[in-house]
Amino acid sequence: MDIRDYLKEELEKEQALFGAYEKMLSNLPEGRLETVTSKGKTYYIASESGKRKYIGKAEEKTVRQLKLRRFLEESMRDIAANVKRITGLLEKFRPVNP
Repeated sequence: MDIRDYLKEELEKEQALFGAYEKMLSNLPEGRLETVTSKGKTYYIASESGKRKYIGKAEEKTVRQLKLRRFLEESMRDIAANVKRITGLLEKFRPVNP
């Protein structure tokens, strides 16, 4: 197995992971999670299109879903960058065989 085979395998894994994350993301609520601390208590707020809505405790389903959304979005940005780099490397790589 040479490096090109390894890179192709890694590219397939990254693309599959991106697809799985994209599917998971489609089932989550839109928006971002914000926290506000007042008098030692943490309040969770959902923010979407400039509108803010109090959503309650850390155990709330919406809080967990918005945390997951942020993780998936950040991970997908990293995966997309990895795919771009791997693709570029595969295009430019020239093996030297004696």
